[in-house]
Amino acid sequence: MAIRIPGQARPENDGTLLTNATPVAAEWFKPRKAERPNWRKWRNMPAVELWQAVALSLGIEPPEYHPRGTIPDFDEREDVVLRCLALGDLCAVERDESRPHCSLVRLTDIAAVAESLPDPWPLPDEFPRPSAAPAANAPPPSQANQGEAAPAADRPTSSAPERSRIDSIQIEIDDVIAGLEQRGEPATPAKVMARLRERAGKLDSCISECAPDGVIWIRGTTGKPAKLTMEALKQRISRLRKGR
Repeated sequence: MAIRIPGQARPENDGTLLTNATPVAAEWFKPRKAERPNWRKWRNMPAVELWQAVALSLGIEPPEYHPRGTIPDFDEREDVVLRCLALGDLCAVERDESRPHCSLVRLTDIAAVAESLPDPWPLPDEFPRPSAAPAANAPPPSQANQGEAAPAADRPTSSAPERSRIDSIQIEIDDVIAGLEQRGEPATPAKVMARLRERAGKLDSCISECAPDGVIWIRGTTGKPAKLTMEALKQRISRLRKGR
C-alpha cells in the first residue's frame, strides 16, 4: 500500500515576520536615496564613528545603520580608511577593536587622510579640514609681542645635550615602547606611531593633534609646537636601542 506524503505547506502572507522576511530584506538592502548632511550638527561633533565619517566624505547624511553595499563608493572609501587606521596613518579618538568601523575619529583627521592619498578624494566644501599646524619656530601667544626673548626659566642654563632637558615627546615614546614590550609586542616604528596618534588631544599627553606624516606635540620647556615625523621617530628609537 503506497503512502502519500503531503507536500510542504507554504504559509500565506499573513503579515508575520516569517512571511515578510523576503520583502523586508529587499527593502533593507536596496540603495538609499542620498540626503544632504546636516553640517551644523556634524561640524560640531568632536568625534564620529568611522563609517559615519566615510558617508559624510561623500556628502551623504549617515543613515541609522552601517550602509555597506548600499551607497556608491562607500565600500571603497571605508576599506581605505580602515587600512589607514590599522597601519597608524589615521588617528582614532577611541578604537573599537572588535568593530573597527565603529571606532571614533575626528572629521579633520579623515580630511587629512583623504588629502594625503596618492589619488586624493574630493570632499564636500563643508567638510571640516585640519587647521594649519603652527610653525615650529613661532613664538607662543604669551610671547608674540615680546620679541625673541624667552623667559629665563625656558632658556637652557648649560651646553648640555638636548635630551638632558625635558623631552616630553621622548617620555611618551618611552611609555609606548614599554607598554608594547610588556604585552610581548614588537615596538616597531609603525606601532609606536599608531599609539602616539591615539594619544593626540588627551589631557595627559603633550601631543596636540595628528598630522598626515606624524604628530604635532608641544615642547614642555617653551610651549612651542613641533612635529614628530615617522623618520624622526625611527631615529629616536634607533638612538634609544643603541643606548641600552
